[in-house]
Amino acid sequence: MALKGKPISVSATHGNTATDIYTAPTSTESAVHTLYFSNTTGSAITLTLKVFNSADNSTVTLLDTYSIAGDGEYTFPKVLTLAGADKIQATASVSSGLVAYYSVSESTATVAQGFTARGVWSNSSNYVKNDIVSASNGNSYVASQASSNQNPTTATAYWTVLSTKGDQGDVSLTGTQTLTNKTLTSPVLGGTTTTASGNLVVNPATQIVEVYGGNSVEGAIKLNCHVNSHGQTVKAQPHAQNVTNTMLLPKGSNSTLVSEIADQELSSKTMGSLLREKSTVNTTATTGTIDFDVKTQNVQLRTTNASANFILNIRGDASTSLNNSMATGESISIAFEVKQGSTAYYMTAVKIDGSTVSPVYWQGGTAPDSGTADGIDSYVINITKTASATYFVLASLTAFTSVS
Repeated sequence: MALKGKPISVSATHGNTATDIYTAPTSTESAVHTLYFSNTTGSAITLTLKVFNSADNSTVTLLDTYSIAGDGEYTFPKVLTLAGADKIQATASVSSGLVAYYSVSESTATVAQGFTARGVWSNSSNYVKNDIVSASNGNSYVASQASSNQNPTTATAYWTVLSTKGDQGDVSLTGTQTLTNKTLTSPVLGGTTTTASGNLVVNPATQIVEVYGGNSVEGAIKLNCHVNSHGQTVKAQPHAQNVTNTMLLPKGSNSTLVSEIADQELSSKTMGSLLREKSTVNTTATTGTIDFDVKTQNVQLRTTNASANFILNIRGDASTSLNNSMATGESISIAFEVKQGSTAYYMTAVKIDGSTVSPVYWQGGTAPDSGTADGIDSYVINITKTASATYFVLASLTAFTSVS
């Protein structure tokens, strides 16, 4: 190892030419300990300082137009380590105004060169010796010389195998494997998970699949139609209902569950011991046209004395006609019970969906023309639909009075 140093005049740039302050000898490693510049004029001079990398013919700028005062000086604060054929280059704003001094130690021992990880190999990148890349076959390669667009998997003159892809383990991120007796902690399942047969089979230890609720939303299971454009959701009762029970599906042949609100036909059913009809108790005095909604009641009792003669309009409900609520050949019976005061009133007409029914077949052959004073009059009307918006109507009036 030798310590060297000498003055070198730094010239102004001419085109792309710079003054070579120091060139590291081939097959050496050089350490420039001191790099000193002196301005020998009375005016400021700017200095540009670069390092030339011989491995890839690139340059790195250390100083860019740094100003040194007249009769001033500048010392670069770092030690510069150079490989063989690397250079320190400088340019000045005027010719022969700056003088460079340097001290350097040079070693002819084998220079240890490290590896540079470059990621996945690309045909658009330039590579130099000792660059490391990964290739499409899963192997890793180290560059034995500089190259461009030389595929590591085939260009053996430029690349050497560093490591080969290992055998596939029990589980990989993208491979298809069978897991047996494995516990997954908080797994997130993406896409559609099925068995080999195409079905999703669950075999919990308690034979119960539990769907949690949360954030004020009850647990639910949604079943879609075959094109997944709409679906039906089975949901638990709200927390406020405090319900814990077991629901059994129907026995026997294929069937449909009965809804609380949908219109459905029941067949071959045995009712319980107590058969009940829906009744409504209304405290409004009977007068004018009374809408009787058969979808919500079979019997309506008016507990306040009637105040005038009235008409009964029978319909499905406020948004559904009776015509749309009944099929041809079906019948329905209703009862309208009216409390009377000392002056009694009576029903003057029967309407269905807003249209007066004629004829109405009254029991005894005569329509009522009076009510029962201080009693309750019960009107029972039976309606049979014989065609669209066509009905056969039977009616009766029964008078009830109190008995002490």
